[in-house]
Order: sequence, then structure tokens, then C-alpha cells
Amino acid sequence: MLQETMVEHVDPHLFPGFLVFTMDPPSNNHVAKRGRGILIAVREHPLYGIQLWAETSSSLWVKVQFLGDAHLPLYIGSGYIPPAGSPLLHIVDLDQRLNEIIGIANEIEEQGHIIFAGDLNAKIVCASTSEGRNVKHTGQNTHGRKVVNISNQTSLRLCTGVM
Repeated sequence: MLQETMVEHVDPHLFPGFLVFTMDPPSNNHVAKRGRGILIAVREHPLYGIQLWAETSSSLWVKVQFLGDAHLPLYIGSGYIPPAGSPLLHIVDLDQRLNEIIGIANEIEEQGHIIFAGDLNAKIVCASTSEGRNVKHTGQNTHGRKVVNISNQTSLRLCTGVM
């Protein structure tokens, strides 16, 4: 999964053996083009089928359906939410973007498994120390508080970290 691809077209030959799905930035809006663009590449295999499942203002979703009835489908979502103050949030605001993600997660949680990853520009942790290394954060932001709420309202579990 890639976010902020900032390209209007991805050559699928760059990913041999993968089925590639993209949400391209709008080419007619310079402001909306910056920071937008999502790519999900899923390796093709005869044991499962792959299809585009949904697209929202901030996310792209793919369904991986395994052959037979032994396994529930896997829904893979990738998203990008602009940081606070971005002109993109004037086009579609933060709450609407997050509500779209919540709606999809709630819709599919009974149907299969979900993996969602992305650049949500969410600061979750207020302060942290890791293995003798001091890690400083400026504090939890609005995006972060709302992402934590998503985790509480859905079956999605929050995984985040500092590199």
C-alpha cells in the first residue's frame, strides 16, 4: 500500500505478478492533486480472486476472496487524510473523511477480515520513551483523537509506532 503517490497514472508493469488498484489525484485541481493518490498492489494467485471493492474521498478498498467456503474474504483498505490546515480539508472535511472509513469498516466487519493502513496525519501518543532513546511528540492532535475514536467504534485496532 502506498499513499501520497502524487501521480495520475501508475504503469502496472512496474508491479509484475500483482493486480494494481489506484485512486489517482484529480488532474484538474492543483490543490487537490498535492498529497493525494493511493495505490494497493495485491499479488495474483490462483487460490483467491481480487477486486476493487470501494472508493471514498480518502480511501481505496480491495476485496480478496479466497476459493471455497473455508475462509472469509479479506478487505484491504488504504487511506490518506490531509493534515490540519490543508486546503484539501475544505473540499471534504475531516469528519466526513473519517465517517466514510467508519461506514465501510462497520459494513464489512461481519463479512470478513479487515486490514486498513494509511497516512492519516494522526498524532496518537503524547509522550514516549523507547529503549533508552527519548522520543518527543508535540501531543495528540485532533486527527489522532478521532482515529482513536474510530478504533473504539469499530472492530479496527490501532497500530502505530515511531521509526
